[in-house]
Amino acid sequence: YLSGPIPNSTGRFLVWYGNRSNCSVSPFACLDQDVTSGFGPETMTITQLSTAGPYYYSVNNYSGESPISQSGARVDVYINNALTQSFFAPAGNGSTWDVFQLNGTQVTAINTYGSVLGSRTPNVPGISASRAPAMQSTTLIHHTDADLIEQVKRLHPKRSRRPNQ
Repeated sequence: YLSGPIPNSTGRFLVWYGNRSNCSVSPFACLDQDVTSGFGPETMTITQLSTAGPYYYSVNNYSGESPISQSGARVDVYINNALTQSFFAPAGNGSTWDVFQLNGTQVTAINTYGSVLGSRTPNVPGISASRAPAMQSTTLIHHTDADLIEQVKRLHPKRSRRPNQ
């Protein structure tokens, strides 16, 4: 997941499998490549950074086959086509790995499991509902980044592939 400020707005957006967004128009961030068959790489791009607030990047383990900590997962952050920082899945348990915060060109590690997105942005008015498509005729109600992420995790079409989830 990539969440961030919507340019010229007080709202926030969320880029994820169900909303790949568009790098050519607001919010100028998109999921370029989504790999559903295994080991990636998956890429997200921000073509124009907003100065309105921080961006957050998280990884979710949809398969549930093994913990993220045992997956060998790595997140590489590039700024201006140069590798800036790499993150490796930390020890621990959880299905959502909150990887980093981006504010301008400053990358700050979060590198924990849980729902940091919501706790780090408690006063954010929420993600624009127009950017979060309703799936299976279900209305998404949310107040923070974490609220929306928890809802889309439950509704995500990839979940339907695993009968035990």
